[in-house]
Amino acid sequence: MKKYKATLLIDEDLLLKTYCEGHNITPENCPSLEEVIKSEALWILQSGIDVIGDLEQVHNNKTSISIEWSVPDIQGYVSNEYEKNISDEDALVVLEYLEDNYDPTHGITWDIIYTAIDELSRDNSIALI
Repeated sequence: MKKYKATLLIDEDLLLKTYCEGHNITPENCPSLEEVIKSEALWILQSGIDVIGDLEQVHNNKTSISIEWSVPDIQGYVSNEYEKNISDEDALVVLEYLEDNYDPTHGITWDIIYTAIDELSRDNSIALI
């Protein structure tokens, strides 16, 4: 069985408005946000989706960022740069190599990805087909 993980962002005003309209009740008679979320979560749970973790409010004051590289990024680069293909497994080898050899002074750029692919293909750690 495949499993998926997701984070839900809930627009409080829209959820309450939609809930009230869907249940034919006026906004004044609408239950609290927590009760609405619990009610909707029960419906979700009955459909085979588990809710893991705590409910927390999302604030707009960001304190960090993250940049993510993926298997499709590496595959697209190999296709465009080398006019070849790379398997999912070998693309992951490239990503792990980049992670293991990460230098925050230089980051991860297309040039660094090129160098990683070149090194890994020369020592037969990956195959470009």
